[in-house]
Parts: sequence; structure tokens; C-alpha cells
Amino acid sequence: MKSIKQVLEKFDIQTDKYISREFQSFALHLAEALDDSKHTYLYIKLAKTRHRSILEKALSFAIDSPAKNKGALFMWKLKQLQPNPADLFKTAKVKITGEVQKVGFRQFLFKESKKRGLSGQAKNMKDGSLIAYFYGDKKLIDEIIKLSRTGPPMAEVNEVTVTWIKKKFTEFEIL
Repeated sequence: MKSIKQVLEKFDIQTDKYISREFQSFALHLAEALDDSKHTYLYIKLAKTRHRSILEKALSFAIDSPAKNKGALFMWKLKQLQPNPADLFKTAKVKITGEVQKVGFRQFLFKESKKRGLSGQAKNMKDGSLIAYFYGDKKLIDEIIKLSRTGPPMAEVNEVTVTWIKKKFTEFEIL
């Protein structure tokens, strides 16, 4: 079986009709526009796995530049445009005070976290407060923090304190 690279080395866009997927066609367009047919296989992978709008922005940036190595410039810009997963996934340590124990608050947080695909834990503290950790997409964590300010019907929340920390969780636990 031939590798993608071997197939593409012999590919003639005018006569060959083996391109069956739209992303392959777009990858050939990238390679041609960047004058970088040597890395066509890389552009195929990018066209298949990356969002088209990001690829188009990076391509536009590279084409408009007077740089000699447009392929390298394209890859640099693509790296800048891609969101860093570390920026998207965060962990919030949330301390909730008030009447927050024996009112179903931990179960409430568990249910709401599961709905949003967040992991973490919720634990009652000896001082009567509740400490919860939420790990996942920051926007979803912000949603659950907002819900924590009111909590379940029987709860009376006095204060919610949020601290962002570096800690990962794989599931949500009630401790």
C-alpha cells in the first residue's frame, strides 16, 4: 500500500481524479497557494482536522506576506490562531458559605456538573461551608459558579469565593 506522500508525489491535478473528499481538494489548494507541494500530506492532515476558518485566516495572512517561505509563515500563523487547550480547560476552587449543608447542595452541584461535562468534587467542611472543584471548559465553569450563587431551593448562600488553580479531575465526586 502506498503512503499519502507517495500518491501525492505522482498526482497531477489536471488528469488524476482520485481526490474523493473535499478536505483533500482544499489541502491541494493550500499546497499550491503556499507553493509548498513538498508538504501536501501535512496540509491534507490539517484540512481534515482543523477548522476551515482558521486555515483560511492563516492562508490569507501567508499569501499577503512578502515572505519567501510562505509554508513556514502559514504554520506559524496557524499556531497563533489555534486556541491553546490550556487556556480553555481550567479548574476553579469554589468556597460557598451560608446554609449549604444538608440541603442537597453537593448533589445539586454533581447534577449540574454532569450536565455540562465538568469533573471535580464537592465536599462539606467542618466550618459549615462547602468547597467544590470544577474542571473543564471555563465558560461552563462560569455557568456553574453562577448557579452556585443561589444553589438548590433549600439553600441560603451568603458568599461564593472563586480561586483558579492548577489541578485536574477526571470525574465528579461527592466527598
